[in-house]
Amino acid sequence: MQNRWKIFFKTLAVSLGCCAVFISVGYFYLKSKTETPVENDVQNVPYSYIPESAGILFDISGEKTLFFLDFANKTVDVIIDDTLSAADTEHYGYPIDYTVSGDYTLVAGIVDAVGGIELEYGDEELFYTGVQVENILTSKIIDTDTRAEIIEKILSKIAKNGFFREDFLYLTENSETNLTVPDCYYWQDFISDVCKTVRIHDFKA
Repeated sequence: MQNRWKIFFKTLAVSLGCCAVFISVGYFYLKSKTETPVENDVQNVPYSYIPESAGILFDISGEKTLFFLDFANKTVDVIIDDTLSAADTEHYGYPIDYTVSGDYTLVAGIVDAVGGIELEYGDEELFYTGVQVENILTSKIIDTDTRAEIIEKILSKIAKNGFFREDFLYLTENSETNLTVPDCYYWQDFISDVCKTVRIHDFKA
């Protein structure tokens, strides 16, 4: 019986000793962590990334429009001029970095992507879907004022609703273009602010 009690007390003593060692090690480890100075990691410092400004020449069934996206100044300049050429590195002081060629179906898809647009008809504004805008563009000879209104309303809806990566993907997959999704990967984060200030220039041929 005495031997059993001796074994019990020895086991208890060893267990308490181990617990004390573990507690001491844990205490000093945590203390050393809290007292160790933390160096600033430059890689974790947040920074602002602004995409490079870019000029995109749209050729929609022969009707040419240059959009200059100025991400730094948050503006977009629109140059309506059917004499614009992709061979020019710049036109009216604006560079041509990318070209997009398509037909009115492409415009219809963009209109639907931004949620439709409102156009003036008589004394009121009416809502138009992409197909309806396409019908307007194909049903008659469109003057530059109508083109400018459609462009302005599309950009206004982008300013309000945004234009996202899937929309840029639609643009690149449904046109002949040298613009790629990686080129405009970060544009969706800035395009709304850019489209809030639109300056349309009409240079008639």
